[in-house]
Amino acid sequence: MPVKSFRMPAHACNAHLHIIDPAYPNDGKAEAQIGTVSMYRRLAEELQLERAVFVQAKPFGTDNTCLTDAIARFGAENARGIAVVQPDVTDAELEALHAKGVRGLRYSVWNPSNAVVSIDGCPIMAERVKAFGWNIQIHSSALQIAAWRDMIASLPTKVVIDHMGRMDPHKGRDDPAFRVVCELIDRGNTWVKLSGPYLNTAG
Repeated sequence: MPVKSFRMPAHACNAHLHIIDPAYPNDGKAEAQIGTVSMYRRLAEELQLERAVFVQAKPFGTDNTCLTDAIARFGAENARGIAVVQPDVTDAELEALHAKGVRGLRYSVWNPSNAVVSIDGCPIMAERVKAFGWNIQIHSSALQIAAWRDMIASLPTKVVIDHMGRMDPHKGRDDPAFRVVCELIDRGNTWVKLSGPYLNTAG
């Protein structure tokens, strides 16, 4: 058995993972991407990751049942969720999501052909969820971030930029979005998630 040379600090958190359980209604693609709570729990124990942030997976669209059930099964005291909703979601539905551990909304719109929601609904939804203390999580291309700079800066919530902003590795700091993201960070309400580095590689 290999000797571990590193021990995670207490309360270490996996800040971004998807639970994809085909037992829940989905678009037919969940079976090829299976990652259940029980499967993740074994990995979390091995890696000493006590806490988790579950992010709604695309196969489930705006049906957040798999997400909220994952929070409950992993343990609400150690898990939170990032949901996906349409602008016509009711206040009662938002309150129910909050009670089940949801703490933010995700806009995964880097590929318009398979986006579940539109970025157009982001500002109004940010206004609606700010009272809950939720964040807005944006997964977009670097070009989109640069184009939406003013909109993102105007959001009244905390903002999380997914997957390091999907910057062009060939451009490095010369990517126009790099300066935009730095400016947003300096405003004090924006964070960049250090996740998905494989999405931004040149290979």
